This record gives sequence, C-alpha cells and structure tokens, in this order.
Amino acid sequence: MNEMDGWRAGFVKTYISHTIAYIHYFTPWLHTRPGIRYDYTVGGPNVMAPDLGTTSNQFTVASDFVLRF
Repeated sequence: MNEMDGWRAGFVKTYISHTIAYIHYFTPWLHTRPGIRYDYTVGGPNVMAPDLGTTSNQFTVASDFVLRF
C-alpha cells in the first residue's frame, strides 16, 4: 500500500507485506491453515503505524483449524 497522504495509516510511506501459507487436509471435514507474514515499511520516518510508530517491521505467525459441518 502506498500511503501518499498519511490519512489511512497515519504515516506517509509505502507498506509492503509478504505471506506464506498452506492448507493441510486431515479429512474432508477438518483442515488447518498455518502461515507466516512479514510486514515492513519504505520511505518516511522508519516506523510502522500498527505499532504506534515505534518499529519499521513486524512478523506474524498464525494458524487455525476449520471444521466443516
């Protein structure tokens, strides 16, 4: 996202993210979706809006299980 005016995130800069995820099917009615994500910024002060402007990157690891019925 290119934040040119700073009204969405509060800082004028470019936000970049990379995500890797996959789905593993245990059965036709149960699967899991683990993934990792890396976000960082380019330009302007070296801060990110999600962390109240105290860092320039963030790393997220998440997973969930889906039970179909």
